[in-house]
Amino acid sequence: MPNSQELETATNLDNQTPTITKIKAITLHQPWASLIGKYKHYETRGKATNYRGKIAIHAAIRQETTDYQVNELADLLVGEEIPFGSVIAIAQLTDCIKMTEEFISQQSETELRCGLWEVGRYAWKLENVEILDEPIPARGMPGSTEKFLEDKSTTEKFLEDKSTTEKFLEENSTTEKFLEETLTTEKFLEDKSTTEKFLEDKSTTEKFLEETLTTEKFLEDKSTTEKFLEETLTTEKFLEDKSTTEKFLEDKSTTEKFLEDKSTTEKFLEDKSTTEKFLEETLTTEKFLEDKSTTEKFLEENSTTEKCHACGCLYQYIENKKLKNGSIVSYPRVDGERNKHNYGHWRWGYSWEEKINGKWRNRSVGVSNKIVHAVENMINNGNTVQNIREFIALSKNKEKSKK
Repeated sequence: MPNSQELETATNLDNQTPTITKIKAITLHQPWASLIGKYKHYETRGKATNYRGKIAIHAAIRQETTDYQVNELADLLVGEEIPFGSVIAIAQLTDCIKMTEEFISQQSETELRCGLWEVGRYAWKLENVEILDEPIPARGMPGSTEKFLEDKSTTEKFLEDKSTTEKFLEENSTTEKFLEETLTTEKFLEDKSTTEKFLEDKSTTEKFLEETLTTEKFLEDKSTTEKFLEETLTTEKFLEDKSTTEKFLEDKSTTEKFLEDKSTTEKFLEDKSTTEKFLEETLTTEKFLEDKSTTEKFLEENSTTEKCHACGCLYQYIENKKLKNGSIVSYPRVDGERNKHNYGHWRWGYSWEEKINGKWRNRSVGVSNKIVHAVENMINNGNTVQNIREFIALSKNKEKSKK
């Protein structure tokens, strides 16, 4: 029986030796354990069970997410004290039902909040729930483990049983060992000789001071500073080198030669044949622009090119369904908040533009979250809409053939 354990029930008849009866138990995290028999009538599990009969409801120890889950169901826990690490109720496990869409739609909104309801999982039906007046401390363990579960009078007798008490203390030997290790730590901290030896260790301190002096020596090293200043003087010498500057300014012959070279300028301006040729090319360009049929043909080819290279885009959404009881359920079902970066938390679609009767229309198709990452890569790599649509259709055909 998954995540269950066996407990023994002791019954004291006429002050005689108690008789022991074994019963099964399941461990639930809080706050779901405290909701059994009040708002929660099914325990939702990933596996089925063939067991039918009496079963103990055991509340697990506090988890990291317990406070968050308690806050989510706070309206169902008003005035409730939430126990941990103890048996809190006895119930009858009467059925184990595999979940279908129809079965899920028959549940109340409160029941749906108290479990993980997904097609293919199992609902363990719990009836005749008896809430214990006092929770009985017990450790929950995976697999089958024997524990004792007694009514109040039998429990007092059990605690007075010296041999059983000694056995309980022996199980706590690990705790005592931990306390002994803690005492060893305190002994180490109280060991003044070690502390005094550390403080009196002057050699380490002196070594640190010597390294500090080395740093000061580096800063005081004038030779490095002077070398830097000499490099600065070299820069100043370059700036003060008037001969290079004067030579550049005095080099008038090249400048005057360029300005006085009128023959080349006049030759360029007077070259009418080149100018006329340029004007003729301009007229050819204007003729091309005025050619309406050529322009329209160019625009149509351009639109075809855009169509071939359009990649489309992915978009995410959630699907809301109205159940028979009138409540609305969002799919895919998610525990807690939806993560926008988790593909499995959303329904996905692929959208593109398609030219129909001369007008661009938006078209879209559903995408399985198993191939969302692949479609995203195809878009980023510049694949055409046709290629992407063929890939999506192929993946859908494969899923149908598997079914």
